[in-house]
Amino acid sequence: HKHEIQYPLKSIQGMDRKLHVPQGLGIFKRGEQGTDVLVRGTIHESPKGITSREDVIQFYKEQETKPLGFAIGLEEIHATIQDLLTRYCTLAFRDDYRYWNTHGETAEYGKLFLFDPDNPQVHPIFFDDKIGQKRIGEHQVRAKIVDARNVHSKQHIPFDQVKGIYLIKVEPLLAVLDPDFFIKKVQQAERAFQQAHHH
Repeated sequence: HKHEIQYPLKSIQGMDRKLHVPQGLGIFKRGEQGTDVLVRGTIHESPKGITSREDVIQFYKEQETKPLGFAIGLEEIHATIQDLLTRYCTLAFRDDYRYWNTHGETAEYGKLFLFDPDNPQVHPIFFDDKIGQKRIGEHQVRAKIVDARNVHSKQHIPFDQVKGIYLIKVEPLLAVLDPDFFIKKVQQAERAFQQAHHH
């Protein structure tokens, strides 16, 4: 039995891979207890002190360049991204650095990475050069900068359940020297993904 992974885009051959501005832009504004917002059509940061969902939305609505829309809550954010991927190959979202920084720079408050870990048909992968770094004074390696989160349960997924499968550490120098660096990493991750779903 051969396991075939189906991606949201069956093929990108012939598709426009350019980043469309502002349609493909967005910025995450993280919040407590499901108040996360994806502001579409901009990557401009809001001022310090604007933290509540209502204030975030009001701030962006008052800007000269109006946002294309808001996705509120994890499920709506995930659905919005999936919908965008049916129309665009490339998206660019800015993470909420300030939120991560003011919460001790721990993974649970980091770059939002939403997916369904129980879906064997879709294999999302997040590459980052800071994944797996130890924090000062800690012996345990953590995701550090990426918040891998189950879109259905809304729970943060522990690092040992996602490393090497969904979260891949990038070594910038190796990525420059080896033109097949990312291809090899994806192949390794897909093998681990298939093993995880057939244990």
